Amino acid sequence: MDKSPFSITIDRQVIKLLGAHLYGDTPSVVNELVANAYDAGAKRIWISIKTTFPYQIRMQDDGIGMSLSDINNYYLNIGYNRRTRDELKKELTDNGIDRPAMGQKGIGKLAVFALSKQVRMISVKENKPVGCYMDFDVICQKDGQPQPFDTTKEEYTISKEQLSEKGSGTLIILENVVKDLSKSYKFIVSSIARSFILNNEEVQVFIKKNDEGYQEIKRGRLDYFKYIDVFATIGDKFTDKAELVKHNDIEGKYKRIITYEELVEETKTLKPQKQFDVLPKKIKVFNKEKSSQIDFDFKFNGWIGTVKNEESFKSLLADDGYSKEDIEDKDIIVVDDNRISIYSRGKVGEYNILPKLKTKAANDAYIIGEIFVDDFEDDTLLDMATSNRRGYQEDDARYETLCRNLKLLVSRIVSTKQSVNRQRKADEDTAEAEEIKATFQSGHIKSKGVFERMTEEDKTAIEEDHTQFSRAIALEYHDTKPNRLLISHRQDELRPYGDFIINVMLKINPALSSRIVFTSNPHFGLNKGRNIFDELKQCFRPNYYILFLFTKSFYDSNACLAEAGAAWATNRQYMNIVVDIGFSDIDKPLDNGINGAKFKLDTGDDIVQFAQVLQTVLEAIDKRYELSKIQTAILDELTSETYEFKLPEYIPHRSHQLYPVCSACGRLLAPKLNETSHLIEYVCECGQKTNLTAKVK
Repeated sequence: MDKSPFSITIDRQVIKLLGAHLYGDTPSVVNELVANAYDAGAKRIWISIKTTFPYQIRMQDDGIGMSLSDINNYYLNIGYNRRTRDELKKELTDNGIDRPAMGQKGIGKLAVFALSKQVRMISVKENKPVGCYMDFDVICQKDGQPQPFDTTKEEYTISKEQLSEKGSGTLIILENVVKDLSKSYKFIVSSIARSFILNNEEVQVFIKKNDEGYQEIKRGRLDYFKYIDVFATIGDKFTDKAELVKHNDIEGKYKRIITYEELVEETKTLKPQKQFDVLPKKIKVFNKEKSSQIDFDFKFNGWIGTVKNEESFKSLLADDGYSKEDIEDKDIIVVDDNRISIYSRGKVGEYNILPKLKTKAANDAYIIGEIFVDDFEDDTLLDMATSNRRGYQEDDARYETLCRNLKLLVSRIVSTKQSVNRQRKADEDTAEAEEIKATFQSGHIKSKGVFERMTEEDKTAIEEDHTQFSRAIALEYHDTKPNRLLISHRQDELRPYGDFIINVMLKINPALSSRIVFTSNPHFGLNKGRNIFDELKQCFRPNYYILFLFTKSFYDSNACLAEAGAAWATNRQYMNIVVDIGFSDIDKPLDNGINGAKFKLDTGDDIVQFAQVLQTVLEAIDKRYELSKIQTAILDELTSETYEFKLPEYIPHRSHQLYPVCSACGRLLAPKLNETSHLIEYVCECGQKTNLTAKVK
């Protein structure tokens, strides 16, 4: 091998480990390339995606470019921290670029190897192109180095129109991409729009697939504010957003706009744990070297809101006339998950902090928010970003302070949303009652006169017709084919079981994702902001089929009992899958003799029985599929994903269940499961055990 003019500075094992595992999904890799171009001073970025095999990604920018020495000193110097290099800052400033760097750790450039083993880079500086070819398998060898290549070939030539005014720019080509880009394109578009706070006058990003023309990615299309009814701002930078909410099409009496500063004043007299912090908040943080702690004025700003309803939440481009089916197929930007994103230095630092807030209130409303915390990446403080740049160190005082206040804020927003929903529901019920009353009174006056002039024979005939009509309506109600599925269960520990069933069904028909309700998985939860029993009423109308996941604890839940009773009372179609009990243990009113299966997939017969149940469910809500196709999907899911099918621990917890009393101290005894005997023992805090035990079925 000829001696290479390039020299990579890193242990080869580090390249191998980080290059393959630093990023796992295509949008994250593309985002890293966008961030690199931004840090190189790009004003325009072009992304080209080839969505047919062999897949390819091309990323081009008009940044400051790199010479041969720049490539060795900066790009191939893995772990190089650009934020500490004055010479690079000066070069950017000399080119009129004054912006904080997004990158820091110097390892994001390895992200490309998660998608491709053959990467070409053509960089032009002062109109002089340099070609650097990196073969992952080669550079992972002890003496392996990137190699130069001929940049005069047409496919490697950068047009002058796509260079900066000084004739500089960079093109990176990911060849033979190992991910199916035909399925990734729209997620790449959405991810870029949602991951960067791009000032389109300062930086423009264009994207295309195959031979189509370039389309500019404009973050302004993410017009959340036309759908928001409860809105909270933090800081004074978002009054314009509050005005957008104030003047959107939602009726004024169903909107609330609050500020963080108002909540600070409002909670001053409450207990300390209920008080919002005055910003900036003085906290103790480590300096950059972690040699000492210093006083730091921590602050953040942003906004959080609740979207009016599910339909608004599913697509921010609903005004363009897209149906749900269109949204699944088209390359458009959608929002379909509760999230509060954290941004620092113009780039998303944590996609969704909402689960970290550990508040159940977040499950009761469609929440969306953007919080800006440049203090998370302050160059004078300890770097708190995780190695893969997907989050932050959660034990840092800055992170803890943010979470504490956001948790309080989310709880307040959700309670406000619930109040709005109650008012809206009351108004809807009143309007409906008035309409029914008016219709009845008008019809009653007319029908009474007609009825009085009838013969007795005609009256009898009319009454019979009315009775038959009512029966026909009732039969039609019960015979309507369902098109949605509710997976009824007791405990969140059953999520792996429900997720497995859902994933198998989606392998067969991905379009079913919007027609499944499984409350342990937030992506398939019930409509937010409504009482669960109101939702149960909706679930047992004709368009729902019920799949019961039975465990010993099923009958400890009022909601589960309501679901079981409703399924029986409305004659709904349903199917049983038992987890840790037998079919004979299913209690009335449900029919324990109905077809079903054990959640057991150890043998071929088990899989056939399980597939037959899913075949029945799919036929009820969609159409009939061949049993062999369902069996294949089950086996494929078992081998492609890892599930922990762990039986949930069961101890009875009914509200009015009788418990024995300690004979020594008179306290109520708490039930505890003996892992050896599988008996429930009643133990007192004083240490005494009773002779009373109960065996679990």
